[in-house]
Parts: sequence; C-alpha cells; structure tokens
Amino acid sequence: MKTIVNTKVIEKAISYNGDSYMVWEYTNDNKNKEIAIMDPTGYDVSLMTEVIEDGKVKSEVHLHCPDPEEYIHQQFINFK
Repeated sequence: MKTIVNTKVIEKAISYNGDSYMVWEYTNDNKNKEIAIMDPTGYDVSLMTEVIEDGKVKSEVHLHCPDPEEYIHQQFINFK
C-alpha cells in the first residue's frame, strides 16, 4: 500500500523562449523534491531545468492532492 506523506503540489505556468511550459513541484514519500515539466505539445521535458532557472513565472497555484504523482500524471494524459 502506498503511503502519501505530503499532499502539496506547486503548479506553475512558465514562459521560456516564447513558449509556455507547465511545471509541477512536490515532495515525494522519501522527502525528495520532484519536478515535472511539460512542454507546449504535452511532452515530459523534466530534464530541461533551464525552464525553471531562466523562464518567467506567469502563474503559480498551490494545491493539495490526495496523490501528487497521480495528479501530475493525469495532467499529462488530459493534455493530449
């Protein structure tokens, strides 16, 4: 059974090089910070940390989700 320790997710819309990206940040069950980045076409580009470092935050929302990983996964699925 999966135990959820932290339910907080930070969801950001970030503009980088003229494109809009969605970024989600949360703390996993091992207390490590996880970041997911979705490009404008719906692909996972989480290794593009320059989006976070050099992009401009257009909006930021703090959410509480029963399962942050599932919430983020659904955002990718629902985009397509």
